[in-house]
Amino acid sequence: MNIYLQIGIGLLPGLAAAAFFLFKRKAFQLRKIMFSIGLLSVCGGLIFAGVREAVMDGAFARRLSREDMMAFANALALEGALDEASEVLEQYSAGYGYDDDCRLLTARLKLLRGDYESADGLYRYLVSESGGGLLESDAPEVGFAAAGAGRDMSELVMIQYLQSIGADLEAYGYTDAAYGDGMAALQTDTGDIRRE
Repeated sequence: MNIYLQIGIGLLPGLAAAAFFLFKRKAFQLRKIMFSIGLLSVCGGLIFAGVREAVMDGAFARRLSREDMMAFANALALEGALDEASEVLEQYSAGYGYDDDCRLLTARLKLLRGDYESADGLYRYLVSESGGGLLESDAPEVGFAAAGAGRDMSELVMIQYLQSIGADLEAYGYTDAAYGDGMAALQTDTGDIRRE
């Protein structure tokens, strides 16, 4: 609520009291009537200006759609701006609710930050609740989180995500060979990367 609406609505009780006493006392003097009309015009003008400003602000305030906001957060995560992606994710959840898309991106951010236990919990929830629609249980990022590898797996996760959306790996500075080497090292370190 803007300042004009607050002042205009705040003057309404005074206007009602002035009209009540004017009619109760039958004091129809020109000065008192002019005071009431002046108070009415000020109050009405402020309320009109407040409503007009509220409509103008609402008309020009553009809000991103769910898909656009989630794509923007994923793009920030791809570029390595994890804090900014978290902020966009908070705005998304405040505007649209905390859904499975939020959980998936939160799990990816936690995995990129090295918080494997939290990421594993979120991935387990997503695999069990989405029924494989959003995330398959054999997805490499689920395995990375489950393995809880002691070394940085963020590059492998990013390569896997880029491959899943069909992006050009070279544009982001990755190669298919780096992904194969990382997967081979992970398989050697952990044996079976899936935990039952």
